[in-house]
Amino acid sequence: MRAKNEVIFEILERNEVRKLANLPLLSVTDEFDKISKAEKRQDFLIWQQANPALLLTVKETVLQEFRRDLQDPGWVPRGYLSGGGAGYGLAVEKKMWEHFNDSTIA
Repeated sequence: MRAKNEVIFEILERNEVRKLANLPLLSVTDEFDKISKAEKRQDFLIWQQANPALLLTVKETVLQEFRRDLQDPGWVPRGYLSGGGAGYGLAVEKKMWEHFNDSTIA
């Protein structure tokens, strides 16, 4: 992720172009938040691809949690909505984000 001042400078440059074109100026705070969120998401995806063993472990852990909670030892996510795939996928991503945030703090 880029330095805060670099992102702000980019937004200010874009606002100069918008001013010349008689367009409304961007909110520096709102644009900074959007850019930061997008860059963090990109960093997460790169990190996740670099950690395939962890992803497999998290998927297996979440699968076991779902099986325990549903009291169905053979449960597997089938469909996106009715088959539990959405909930399973979100749970995996949430745990991966937790690992990612822990790894970026250290």
